[in-house]
Amino acid sequence: MLLLAARPGAGRVFIRYQLLYKPTGWFANGQYDAIRPVRPDTSSCRIGALAFVLEASASIRSTRAMTQQRQTAETEIRALIDAWTDAVRRRDYPGIFAHHDPDIVMFDVPPPLHSRGLDEYRKTWDLFFRYHRPSYAFDIEEIAITAGDDVAFAVAVMRCGPPDAAFQFRLTIGLRKVDGEWRVTHEHHSVPATE
Repeated sequence: MLLLAARPGAGRVFIRYQLLYKPTGWFANGQYDAIRPVRPDTSSCRIGALAFVLEASASIRSTRAMTQQRQTAETEIRALIDAWTDAVRRRDYPGIFAHHDPDIVMFDVPPPLHSRGLDEYRKTWDLFFRYHRPSYAFDIEEIAITAGDDVAFAVAVMRCGPPDAAFQFRLTIGLRKVDGEWRVTHEHHSVPATE
């Protein structure tokens, strides 16, 4: 809200504000003094209406900026996940670890129940690559990303395995923004129970 001061007096209201609205949008142009004749009994209503309009307009601009930031974050995270899946297909360990937090917690399909830290996370890939060949699929079939300012998560349905016997699994990734970059702090691979 940009209403700085309002004083009723002698049927007039003195209003000090910083932004004016034109049909083309808001613009800043210093501070203005406006003296507008109003009936003394309506001055508070008009002040309230002006304050409401200014506050609502600022809120709309803020919402647009937040939506753009969220879309940017989702785009950055999608690129990170795409680079990660590409690195898995190429068996590129540095690429797989590139955006993972040193304290990552991993829940995988095969034991152990969970792995903590990059050393243990690497062991899960050592096991995986015993069976997975570079020509095999490791592809995103569906993905949904939800991002805030510094925390996000992604859920995906993945396809993995040889061309004639690929199977689906679920992937959930938790991320935090650290020093301006998204880091994977949690990764969970799962398959539906068969019994």
